[in-house]
Amino acid sequence: MLKVAKVWKTSARWGDFIRGEYWINPDGSSDYADGDIGDKGHEVIALDRILGDKLDELSEAFIAYFSHLKETSPEDYEAECEVYDFDAGFEPEDFYYQGSEDPSELYFSPGIPSEVGKAAFGGQWDELTHDPKIYYLKYYGAIRVINNNFEVWKLTSKQISLIQEFVLEQADEQGVMGEDGGSVLPGTVNVEEVSTRRWASSLEITDFLSMNHPGQVFAGIRVASRNHMIKTSRIFKAAIPTPPAQVYQVPASKTYHIQGVDEMDAANKAVRASLGSLKPSGNTLREAMNAVLGWPKLKTTSVKGGVVLDVTPEMQRAIWKIYEKYDKRK
Repeated sequence: MLKVAKVWKTSARWGDFIRGEYWINPDGSSDYADGDIGDKGHEVIALDRILGDKLDELSEAFIAYFSHLKETSPEDYEAECEVYDFDAGFEPEDFYYQGSEDPSELYFSPGIPSEVGKAAFGGQWDELTHDPKIYYLKYYGAIRVINNNFEVWKLTSKQISLIQEFVLEQADEQGVMGEDGGSVLPGTVNVEEVSTRRWASSLEITDFLSMNHPGQVFAGIRVASRNHMIKTSRIFKAAIPTPPAQVYQVPASKTYHIQGVDEMDAANKAVRASLGSLKPSGNTLREAMNAVLGWPKLKTTSVKGGVVLDVTPEMQRAIWKIYEKYDKRK
């Protein structure tokens, strides 16, 4: 178990001084992954690491691909050489997958043919192209960080330790750690397990730093038969600041009567209705739904065939605040 040798020397909360997006890699290193500020986002960094581990296999697959084209369809071979901007006189055996620093460049432009990708990655190629971030979580055991949210594929004791070390390192870099005295900084972290859709929300840092087993992190959390989260004492606790009322124009009150669905689906529909024609990201919907379900003033009435959900103006403003946070546009 990780032993905390240092303590906090400020009364600020975790969320007040930690901002940003990162990858925590399997070896414990971390990469800054906010593409809006830095050079690369989560997807590009994941691709660089994944493709970088397969340079030899990709090179062999490309050689086989070009050799086959040259033998069977010279016209297509010449066209592909132009696409890849090869010099005149290029021969397939001359190819080597360049880009040990940025292997993702070829992935995006001009691209990796599916024949090449499947030859190098086998059946996992389709998973990689569908979502490189999920692939990196699943097959590498990486941890995706967005502010105080930590996303894993299947939480392990090692990953708990890596998250704890990351928390302490980030706090130390921000200058909020002391050598003695004081107490652990109040604040919370969220841990999401993608493979099971379990989400431990608002775990106190003081509690989390003493945990060393996934069962402790997800204590009291279970998954419904339809893979919907069921409210427990640890999930759907909202700590969303309510912006001033004059900032947003929202109806005085809205009531949604949704037939044939449970409370989770009702919240989903209410969130989408509050966002109108906007197209929110997955993070926006998830966070907003959790805020709605955990809001102290949530009013739901079970009726035959569904529920009645009363969404207050404060809840709608919170939903919009979350939308701005994740989608970065108004």
